[in-house]
Amino acid sequence: MMSIEKTKYPMSDEQVRRKLFWLLQRLSSYSLWQRKRDAWAYFTQQYEQALKTWPEEITKGFDKEVIIWAYDALRLYDEGLPELAVGNRQVWQIKTGEFDQLFRPVNLVNSFFYLPCHERGGKK
Repeated sequence: MMSIEKTKYPMSDEQVRRKLFWLLQRLSSYSLWQRKRDAWAYFTQQYEQALKTWPEEITKGFDKEVIIWAYDALRLYDEGLPELAVGNRQVWQIKTGEFDQLFRPVNLVNSFFYLPCHERGGKK
């Protein structure tokens, strides 16, 4: 016979359900994702400007493909936000949702800025 393990936060508790619903509502709010999109657009704009205007010796370590990934993430934000505005929560659907697909381009961009060795204090 299979037993169900009791969880620390039982869903039968009204207070737990309210807190969870509040958290889900907050994390899926349009205004939060709009601010994230605006911040990403600002980053993308500044990164592109740096690639165009900074001297070659400063931008030597910059990967040119990062700007492509940054614009790909911005495209996904722009596709997902109108859907979220009308209440379509499918933007988080695994593998097909716009906001689920954001992970790859954003993670690729992050990998060029925050290398794992920096967190350990090592050098590459």
